Amino acid sequence: MAAWHGGIPASRCERLRCARPLPPSAHSLLRCAHCAVLLPAGTAKTTALTGHTGKVYSVASSPDGSVITAGSGDFMIKVWSRESHACTKTLTGHSGFVSALCVLEDSDELLSGGGGDDFAIRRHNLAAAGATVAPLPRMHKGLGGYAEAIVRVSATRFAACSQSTSKNLFVWELEAEAPVAELAGHTNNVLALAVQEQQSAGCDGRMVSGGDDNTLRVWSLRTFACLATIETPRSVTALLRQGDGIVVSGHGDGVLRVWDIAAKAKLGEMAGHTDQVTGLAQLPDGRLCSASWDKTVRVWSLSVRRCVGVIRSATEKLWRCCVTVDGRLAVACVDKTAHLHVVDAAMSAPAQVAAPL
Repeated sequence: MAAWHGGIPASRCERLRCARPLPPSAHSLLRCAHCAVLLPAGTAKTTALTGHTGKVYSVASSPDGSVITAGSGDFMIKVWSRESHACTKTLTGHSGFVSALCVLEDSDELLSGGGGDDFAIRRHNLAAAGATVAPLPRMHKGLGGYAEAIVRVSATRFAACSQSTSKNLFVWELEAEAPVAELAGHTNNVLALAVQEQQSAGCDGRMVSGGDDNTLRVWSLRTFACLATIETPRSVTALLRQGDGIVVSGHGDGVLRVWDIAAKAKLGEMAGHTDQVTGLAQLPDGRLCSASWDKTVRVWSLSVRRCVGVIRSATEKLWRCCVTVDGRLAVACVDKTAHLHVVDAAMSAPAQVAAPL
């Protein structure tokens, strides 16, 4: 399993650390414990990535960090240059809205899922030439509803969950059309996934799922058995792995909760959002960002479990979010754009800092 530094894969930290440094006068400097992230001077604190004609639901940064992708209600995936912010291509193939994206590390491929006639998960080559690019021939069927989340669970497998009548989640081989496993146990829609440990030769692997049945469920990625069920106060709408058995969940009541999965114990809560939490991402310095239907992004210190800043630039609901290789935050928005934030420049002090519960 790849090591992670402050929420960023170690492979990315190595690429950043080994990059040729530029003169300090040309940059603003962001740092994490393991790498220096450099941004050109004059980088806008918030940039709207435009081109979609429908609501934007999902975002992802390419494995090499060169492009940002977003899926939309216009059935398309737009690809923008991280540096110039220009839309470089459109990925097609879906017959419905695109609600979930997952980049495959160490490749140029992107997985996408959403609505449409077949609810299929499709694969795209981000390096393919052309302004409009069709999906790769292979697709993955069997999900039964539009994808809420897609995660890679091993070098050769991925998992997805959906709002479907089965209430189950599924695991596929990357080279197979039909799922290799169906994981049953949830009693309502499954809305979020997080991989606690990827499966490998020396590790069985574990995955956490959450949904509208107000539970977290822990799964073996070797046997696909449910290892534990944790009751939560409200529906689970977003999940993020922190390492060392810690997972953060976002909920329909706007609260973030921190869990020790092995102990099945809640470590604390962070309140501040006034509507459902829809996205979670971790900055290079370890701070947590949460996106919400309340039109804000909140920035949290996990060490003290307190909100340290709020980004209030959105005028519509926010959906999924991700951190780019240069430390910025990309957020999907109902206003048909993806918002790209330099977090420290874009955020302001919270009107009221909620004490940890």
